[in-house]
Amino acid sequence: MRKLIAEYLSEPILALILFMGGMVAIAIAIIGKNQRSYLDEILAGIGFFIGAFMIFIGVSIYEKSEWEQSSTLLIFIGLGLSLFFRVFKKIRWASLISLIAGGVLGIVLYVISKSFAILVLTPMVILIIILFVIFLVYIVLRVLERVIDFFGGVISFRPILFFIGLLAIAESVMIFFGHPIQSFLTVD
Repeated sequence: MRKLIAEYLSEPILALILFMGGMVAIAIAIIGKNQRSYLDEILAGIGFFIGAFMIFIGVSIYEKSEWEQSSTLLIFIGLGLSLFFRVFKKIRWASLISLIAGGVLGIVLYVISKSFAILVLTPMVILIIILFVIFLVYIVLRVLERVIDFFGGVISFRPILFFIGLLAIAESVMIFFGHPIQSFLTVD
């Protein structure tokens, strides 16, 4: 599926996607946290979906072996990550996933104990195993959540977001003219 998408992406479409992402990033960076309007939250939501799309397209471009414009790819993935993590870092998902994992494990252990008549798996033993797994999964995912929160805070910092947005707009204009930034950085 990704290879099909990468085959149909031409340079003007990539430039347009970069331009839109850059404009959203600059708008988010300029508006910031405004208590009187919901425009910042709307832009963050739009940026989340544009960022996820840019990451998807960036990965599919990376898998396409003949792509030679590494500057466009880096800007594409960098802007996508900064727009995506602007919203994703606020989601607390460690406790939810650990509770789901514990619930699924409890159901599986209960069904196994009833199906195979395992006497060791009493409801108290199953409960202790579930609590241990919930605790263990929560600790591991909480550490990962903190790392993502830190990374998301750094990469979606408003001055960095503004700079990446300007870089994306400059790259998109350069692509329209047929000379991306990479062409100026290479020595022939």
